[in-house]
Amino acid sequence: MRPRNLYSTFNYIQFLVAILLACHAIPTPTEAKNSLRGIPYYRVFTSQDFDSGASSEFVTTAADGTVFYGDRNWIFLYDGAVWHKIYQNSGTTEKITALLWDEDGRIYAGGFNAFGELIVDSENKASFRHLVPRDQINNGEHFQKIFNSSDSIYLTGRRSFACYNKADGTIDTHVFSTWLTASFLLDGKFHLLTDENEIYHYENGELIRPEEIVAGNNSNEVTIADIVIGDQGEVIMASERRGLFRFDGRSFQKAYPKYEHDSKNLVRDIELTKDNRLLVASLGGGITVLDPEGNALEQLGSDIDHRFKSARSVTVDKSGTVWAMFNSTLAKILLDSPLTAIDEHIRPSFFYASQHLHGDELYIRSFYILYRAVFDESGRIKSFENALPDADLEVWSVAESNEGLYINTANQGIFRLANNKLEYLVGSKAYDCLVQSKSNPAYIIGANSDTIALYKKNGQGLELVDAINNNGGVIYRAEEDGQGDFWLEYGLGAAGRISIQNDKITHDYYSSSHGLSKNEWMSIWIHEGKALFTGISQILTLDEGSQKFVAHEILKSDGIEESLRIERAFTDPSGNLWISANDKNIIYWKTSEGVYQRDETSLSEMGEPYFEFIKFLENGEALIMTAFEFFHFQQTDNPLAQHASIPPTRIISIADSNENTLHYTYLANSSQPEEIRFDYSDNSLAFTVSNAFTYSTLLPQFQHFLEGFSNDEPEAGNAPWTSSSSTTFTNLHPGFYTYKARARLGNGYLTPWTEYSFSIAPPIYQTSYAYLGYAVVSAFLILVTIKVNSSRLRKQNLKLESMVAARTKEIESKNDTLETQANELESKNRELATQSHEIKRNALELSAALVQLQETQDQLLTTARIAGRAEVATNVLHNVGNVLNSVNVGISSLDKQVGRSRVANLKKISNLIYQNRQSLGHYFSEDERGKRIPEYLEQLSDALVEELDTYKTEITQIEGNVDHIKRIISTQQTHAKKIGIIQNIKIADLLDSALALTLGESYEAEYKTDRRYATDLQIRSDKHMLLDVLINLIKNAKESITERQSPDKKLTIACKRVDPDSIEISIADNGIGIEAQHQDILFTHGYTTKKDGHGFGLHSCANAIKTLGGSLSLTSPGPRKGATATITLPRQFPNTSQ
Repeated sequence: MRPRNLYSTFNYIQFLVAILLACHAIPTPTEAKNSLRGIPYYRVFTSQDFDSGASSEFVTTAADGTVFYGDRNWIFLYDGAVWHKIYQNSGTTEKITALLWDEDGRIYAGGFNAFGELIVDSENKASFRHLVPRDQINNGEHFQKIFNSSDSIYLTGRRSFACYNKADGTIDTHVFSTWLTASFLLDGKFHLLTDENEIYHYENGELIRPEEIVAGNNSNEVTIADIVIGDQGEVIMASERRGLFRFDGRSFQKAYPKYEHDSKNLVRDIELTKDNRLLVASLGGGITVLDPEGNALEQLGSDIDHRFKSARSVTVDKSGTVWAMFNSTLAKILLDSPLTAIDEHIRPSFFYASQHLHGDELYIRSFYILYRAVFDESGRIKSFENALPDADLEVWSVAESNEGLYINTANQGIFRLANNKLEYLVGSKAYDCLVQSKSNPAYIIGANSDTIALYKKNGQGLELVDAINNNGGVIYRAEEDGQGDFWLEYGLGAAGRISIQNDKITHDYYSSSHGLSKNEWMSIWIHEGKALFTGISQILTLDEGSQKFVAHEILKSDGIEESLRIERAFTDPSGNLWISANDKNIIYWKTSEGVYQRDETSLSEMGEPYFEFIKFLENGEALIMTAFEFFHFQQTDNPLAQHASIPPTRIISIADSNENTLHYTYLANSSQPEEIRFDYSDNSLAFTVSNAFTYSTLLPQFQHFLEGFSNDEPEAGNAPWTSSSSTTFTNLHPGFYTYKARARLGNGYLTPWTEYSFSIAPPIYQTSYAYLGYAVVSAFLILVTIKVNSSRLRKQNLKLESMVAARTKEIESKNDTLETQANELESKNRELATQSHEIKRNALELSAALVQLQETQDQLLTTARIAGRAEVATNVLHNVGNVLNSVNVGISSLDKQVGRSRVANLKKISNLIYQNRQSLGHYFSEDERGKRIPEYLEQLSDALVEELDTYKTEITQIEGNVDHIKRIISTQQTHAKKIGIIQNIKIADLLDSALALTLGESYEAEYKTDRRYATDLQIRSDKHMLLDVLINLIKNAKESITERQSPDKKLTIACKRVDPDSIEISIADNGIGIEAQHQDILFTHGYTTKKDGHGFGLHSCANAIKTLGGSLSLTSPGPRKGATATITLPRQFPNTSQ
């Protein structure tokens, strides 16, 4: 049984003696087995991550797992990605240096000469409230630690101690003359240690000081830095320089016997994890993780990151994440992740390297160098060094074997490396791929893009027994199936197989004709001894009967999604599947029932890059290599790493959109804010959420949604994911809303939605009281109106009766007058009949004149048509001439390209082959010119194919121009009969055609063309008539630019909608421009400013646009300032004839 009084005088002496004896006990070192584990994932937060540049003072975790970090001026809350400032002191009395959450959610805070609690005040801001007056404390320093018991709160500073009584609110303060080095709460008693090796305990309101301990001259050399209490109540103490000690119930003895502390490093803090590992933080030594025997499981020192050497505090939060404070920075460390990084702190940089093992030795081949891992005294990877420092070799490929590593070099042969000894075996080519057969280890295959060679062991050496041509190209990897055949990965749409029999190799090449997709990279996957090929859309395997690749059923296994888009896959010896798919790296663990269980967590820290190679070790570990990263995987049983409970996403603040006014602040002491009814003046709100899960270095993403504001359904995933934990909704209408948020964590987990309902009050003029007031006022106004109108109607009625009587007398007088006027009218009618006879006679004379006028008009129309035909013929020749210019340019270009053709070189090659036809084998393999012929033929064939494509392009261009000439002539032939075919025209396509026909297909190389096209702009009109106009206008712009002789040739082509019924097309250039006196006569028939012009172009364009129901204008700012032609057209061709 544990003694009633833990620290009797006898036990004090026994304790110190045990410490001194243990400090001089040096354990015998044992040789550590090499470990391939890399560096745990960590992330360091600097002053840039805190908007105030905070320096570290404390890290603590609330009951719900939320992490808080602060110094004496600020406190920050971690939302899983960034830090949010939730508190800033307003004076010296409110500086907070320690926080504690009790079981009721109260937050106790200690500061300078102060003790109180952190609360949300009436303004919804975090504030410090004193629980006792400052003059009752007066310790002259900051409290640095807080401890909680059932009835008391204990606080300690560097020289002071205080006990706060929860029941009566009193505080008992003690100030020491010596330094307090450690304190702890055990069995309901609070204990303190001083730098003079005195132990006090506080009991029943009294601080009891025992007799001074005297235990030798070296007693003052043991300074306790920190104390932790284990799950079983054991007390573990850390000396600054002398190591670790444990109280076993009877005495203190040396703890963690295999741990050898370097006395040059000062221990500053220790912490126990849930699985009883001890974290030791020391200045100079960094952070050491110990098992119960004292073996160093991890060592995070300056060789990994220089900031680790200043570690002074470690804390483990509820997610299992380790938080380490340095001088002015903070780090989060994932100790329990099954994945660690063999990163560039300890290895060379590489790109698509390969990894190799021989015994306990790890090698990396990168950039033609073979590197070997160097291990430190504890057996951890320290660095990598050149494995062949004395050999001037370019290492092309490496094959593993039980005898060592087979190394293929650049035309220097194949070597074997075993026990650091390099042995030459046989001469060889440089192979991209080298592999030893597992079914028959006597065989080694080397392959490159030209050759596949088979080597066989011959005593201690190798001999080449067979070689064949490789007709498939570059081989990226080779894998052996359960039958001893090697499957080759050629990449896009191809695969191969090598079989060995009687020292001979056969090669089968598979392509799209065998069922492989041309456009998919076919990756090899050896699953349960069978070769599979992973395409983006399906998994294929070869059907031996039909020699066709067919779909494999692996994706239909229980627990595997059929929708996986697999990049690469591996199967480990236990049948588990390691798959890179859908931008994730996943493990499907195979159960004893044959069902697969999906695991996105274990490999989540890899991020999106998919793995290239995985090497499965006998102890269940794995080495994973991507294109440029290297990882070690070791399955862990720690529940914090694999099965951590995911905390809910919480709302941590609600503020106005400018974040000037807080409506709610979260301090991890309440669940969610109560429903708030916001005033209409507060209808723009900013919400910030947080998730307390910290066990990932990958940043979480958040999804925000406001029900009642958006019609999207968040369950359907319509709300966008964002890296920001904050969102703002502005100008909310009066009504009820529900804000929803959730997080997608770095380990792949998706949290449930958190919901918060609130309402926006209507403005005062829209409230029910306002409407009631409106109704009362309206009723009153109606009554007043009725009364006023009734009185007015009575007066109006009397006035109306008087007016009717007067009007009756007036009507009687009018009747007499009308009778007199009727007699006069009858006399006038007789006169009108006489005049009507005269008008009929004049009408007959006018009809005869009209017949004569019609004959004259017909003669004028005949004359106009004859003149019109001449103008039409002129326009035809003008338009055809424009297109013929483009035809001439195309034919000239084609003639030049034919003159430069390399087809004549074929005759030279043919002559060389004919001259050496008797010894072609010797000529192609030995003669220098003969060796170059195949390569030259391949280059020449590519050049000729390229020339042929160019000829086809030019001929197609010329054919298009000729077709256009035909259309011009056909259109003008029918001009006299009807207007052209009316059809739907895409303006953008028509403008591009006009540019290509006028300037040539490669016009963008000569002209800087700015095309400003409205989207989907279409009209219904005569396509060919409009195309002729555009060609004329672009040709004029081109000639204007040429005449100006400016090196900067600019054309701006634009089209847009003017209104729903019309569009506008503009063609602007930076050419010679137009003088002001010419602008009013530009469209006159026969007018031109060109030396060789005829004056038909612009005149015919204006007439054509008018025919199409539009208008054409041409403007210029002046000479040498360019010009702009503007066409306005209706979207529907007018029905009336022009």
